[in-house]
Amino acid sequence: MLLSGCGPHYLAANDIHQAPYLDESSASRHLVTRDATSLAWESWQPAQATPPRAMLLGLHSYGDFRLAYADLGPWLAGRGIVTYAYDQRGFGESSQQGRWPEPPLLVEDLVDAITVLRQRHPNLSLIVAGESMGGSVILNALAQHPALSIDGSLLAAPGVRGGIRWRYLYNAGLWTAAHLIPATSVEVPRRYPEGELQPAAARRLAEDSRVVHSVRLDAYYGLIRFTDHASDDIAALSADTRLPPTLLLHGDRDKTVTRVAIERLVSDWPSASRDTLEIHYLPEAPHLLLQWHDSDQIRGRIAHWLAETLPARASQE
Repeated sequence: MLLSGCGPHYLAANDIHQAPYLDESSASRHLVTRDATSLAWESWQPAQATPPRAMLLGLHSYGDFRLAYADLGPWLAGRGIVTYAYDQRGFGESSQQGRWPEPPLLVEDLVDAITVLRQRHPNLSLIVAGESMGGSVILNALAQHPALSIDGSLLAAPGVRGGIRWRYLYNAGLWTAAHLIPATSVEVPRRYPEGELQPAAARRLAEDSRVVHSVRLDAYYGLIRFTDHASDDIAALSADTRLPPTLLLHGDRDKTVTRVAIERLVSDWPSASRDTLEIHYLPEAPHLLLQWHDSDQIRGRIAHWLAETLPARASQE
């Protein structure tokens, strides 16, 4: 009885069912999801004289928001690729910042964003990119929808936990905390070693109010279980599952996602899809690869992979 009111408090879906759409009725644009949740939306477009040849949808890491793509987006736009990014539910400008959503919602929001972009650009190839937690969202989506309507995925240090010894023992302790004191928050230091990240990224993460600086225990537990599912559900796919071409990046100095977990993800990748899985381990690179100061190295890997992945027929609208 004493614990009846305890437990994680997750964001639930609204009791509304509709087709998702992009709201551009004001200066600030929003993705409006199937349950009428409004998520702030950003885009970086090629110059008007350059019709786009492909599109990329970017998902940010835990605590960050859509401007995680403020460096990569303009660079891609200069190469004819229109980039879109949105604040995932519970982050950035979305309501109840810092609250973790119920498990299906992050994946459903991604599916809604893909649906909207396919309607807007029916002839363009679509790449979905995810950094850290954003990669977990993509992996969960691929595990649930192997035929997801995308042409490729870019996973920058995706949040996975396979192969980590004692992870379920750790989970048990976190489960206890999340159920006894779910609203207790822990401050997250957002100061990074000087020179590790691009200056604009370091300032955004340290100073922008749209970045989560205090993590609730139930939200952290939700994140950990979500990354568990990203690992375990990919491993559960049948060997003959065909997944989209994927670029997987991981830094040797990553202190958040372990090399062991990334290597387990690679070994668990369906054998029928391993010929289209490209892996790069980057010396000296930190966890937040898309924010790393050595953007030329990251861009080089991405550019080469895109050249190999995007079909020659990539449309120009």
